[in-house]
Amino acid sequence: MAKKLPQLEDVSQAISTLNVDDNASSAHGVLCGMAIVKGVVTLDEWLKEVIVSVDFDNLEQNQSHQQLSLLFERTIAQLADPVLRFELLIVDDEDALTEQFIALKSWISGFIFGLGFGKIKTKNKEVVELISTLSTIASTTDELEDSEDNESDFYEIEEFVRMGVLFIQEELHHNQKQSVETATVH
Repeated sequence: MAKKLPQLEDVSQAISTLNVDDNASSAHGVLCGMAIVKGVVTLDEWLKEVIVSVDFDNLEQNQSHQQLSLLFERTIAQLADPVLRFELLIVDDEDALTEQFIALKSWISGFIFGLGFGKIKTKNKEVVELISTLSTIASTTDELEDSEDNESDFYEIEEFVRMGVLFIQEELHHNQKQSVETATVH
């Protein structure tokens, strides 16, 4: 069973300690995009994209590195979870809806950036359309005021993103398996 992701506050603190330009949601999105498009990504590959360097002699930076390592391990496990327990690292529902939406857009932007680290090999037009839709969501300037209707809409969008990411992963990995099987048969 895939374990829950570390708390957003803990990851945000680690990122702040390491002077990362990205926020925690964006960095997590980058990780997910890289992992999905590449199939296999290492902790060092991801960290090279989100932090400049770590001074392991500095206790605070070493602990922050460990926090990001934990996020990496649990994210990879969640992406591989057959029961679809994958989570987006964004602010929780106790925060204002506007903050939740900003975090979701940041996560999506990171995800799309992460997808850029490989080639998207698929003939499935739904994948391309889905990535385009995600890009549109990430670039929207709309704000969501706190209301029950907007809250319901936000959770539908968040679930759409979560399931869309899993769909993209399934399609890309399905195509990778077919390419390997085709190459093996010949």
